[in-house]
Amino acid sequence: MILQTLRVGALAAILLVPPAIAQMNQSTPVQRNAVTELEDGSILAYDIEGTYLFADWDEYLASPFFLRNGKRCGIDALNMPPTVAFLGSQSDCTSTVTVPDPGYDPSGASANVYDIPVVFHVLYSNNGTGNIPDARIFEQVAILNADFAALTNSKIQFHLASTDPNGSATTGITRHRNKNWYNDRGSYASSIGWDTTRYLNIYTNTAGGNLGYAYLPNGGGVVGSDFDGVRLLWRAVGYTNYSPYDLGRTGTHEVGHYLGLQHTFQGGCGTSNCYASGDLCCDTNPESSPNYSACSPAERSTCGSPDPVRNFMDYSEDACMDYFSLDQSLRMRCTIENWRVDLTTWENGGGGGGGGTAPDQVASGSPSNGASEVPTSTSLSWSAPNGATQYDVYFGTSSNPSLVSADQSGTTYNPGALADGTEYFWRVDSENSTGVTGGSVWSFTTAAGGGGGGGGGVIFSDGFETGSFANWSRQNNDARIGTNALTGAYAAELRKSTSITTQVSTSATEVTVSWAWRTSGYDNGERLQATVTGGSSGPQVVSYSGTSWTSQSVTLTGVSGSVGITFDTNANRKNERGYVDDVLVQ
Repeated sequence: MILQTLRVGALAAILLVPPAIAQMNQSTPVQRNAVTELEDGSILAYDIEGTYLFADWDEYLASPFFLRNGKRCGIDALNMPPTVAFLGSQSDCTSTVTVPDPGYDPSGASANVYDIPVVFHVLYSNNGTGNIPDARIFEQVAILNADFAALTNSKIQFHLASTDPNGSATTGITRHRNKNWYNDRGSYASSIGWDTTRYLNIYTNTAGGNLGYAYLPNGGGVVGSDFDGVRLLWRAVGYTNYSPYDLGRTGTHEVGHYLGLQHTFQGGCGTSNCYASGDLCCDTNPESSPNYSACSPAERSTCGSPDPVRNFMDYSEDACMDYFSLDQSLRMRCTIENWRVDLTTWENGGGGGGGGTAPDQVASGSPSNGASEVPTSTSLSWSAPNGATQYDVYFGTSSNPSLVSADQSGTTYNPGALADGTEYFWRVDSENSTGVTGGSVWSFTTAAGGGGGGGGGVIFSDGFETGSFANWSRQNNDARIGTNALTGAYAAELRKSTSITTQVSTSATEVTVSWAWRTSGYDNGERLQATVTGGSSGPQVVSYSGTSWTSQSVTLTGVSGSVGITFDTNANRKNERGYVDDVLVQ
């Protein structure tokens, strides 16, 4: 990536008015750096080291500017309101101390389930950029519910508001076309925000060049103010192709701040009193600096103990994050009970009455947890728990499986042909009109098989549901994991001219390679192409430029040892894309 340093004089007309949002009272970061999207989609950014122009958000996110200015989360740059006098048990979770009172423990049978109404305000540019679809918002709410139920179930859940502040029915989504608001400028929160004592307001725009930011309520002066709420970069909402911030964990991180959590690296290594230093939680090991990379716990021990790089409140890549600790759950519940007292509706988790409680957890499934020698044609099934009306199914080869089916009513899911000798992970979350209850992550391993002799056994399959190119090599970053899929949550997305390649070992002498593909609509002469090698007749080449999902297959004979598969494109613009899904060799 190349950064272009610009002459300040040439930008005087732009920089006379700071691109960040100083006008917005205390609702935006301090003006020590600024980021603005220009009309052509390029990103203008400046700080004390210079002024830069990036081609797009992808270049910006991969830049040293993004890292050195801590743009993973903008909370540290906010003008936080002054601390006010504490009342009652607000002192259990202030901006400087946590008191881990057992009364906040969510694990008890009588612990309240807190259900938070959310309104998404989608702020988009005059040309439509940033006007994300409802589906991405639905995904983000599902991600919040799954993450807040993971490992230590906080019994905090979220739903799109069904009633607006005037008592009228609503979808919980508002949309506003305004270039300044899209670039995180102006007093939009006071203009369009809903009562911040009763709703979690989430604004999607450029978030001041951050992936997101939110205000901590635990010092006073925030709850009830216009600027209270969460800002998210629109590109990081829900499941996206915005790797490595593509699994919606920015939303989880920022809502953690909204509920009183600090960064795991807050205050560096802290002091011996871990409830009054660092991140104010004793069961998150201290760390001296944020982790920006994928999970490498063995490589990170900055304060004498393993860094909590998998915690939602670090800066790790989305695929790395998977838990809140118990102390963090206590602190968030304390924040709701004492600082955000009018925010939630809740029913006693011990039962009582009607449809006001979330469903029970899915407790048993097939294949059973830890099962081995499972057929590659198996389907997933589970017993319906009390109160459940729908299910979200997560599946993949990662221990943090991806969402593959949302809001289904049935208690089975067919993942398609599975690979031989492979460990798979899955989880089922139960839902009803009150909320979502996260399930446990289970695993099973398929039979080793052999796939030989052309007998139809599965030799290789990849629907890209791991959210990565784990089985492929790619030419450049224009090859991405996207959410435009035929089945499941993900597919390969090839922008402009790029390629992905894999080599599959096999003892079979005859194999069939099949896949599904489509394009976004190519110009004359542009195509999405597959090249399959390894047969005695030489490379088999197939091309496609249609916009509908189409299945394709190639049969090779005289195979000797391995089969090569390459998908490539020759388009010339990033908005011209080819998609590939459900690759199967058998």
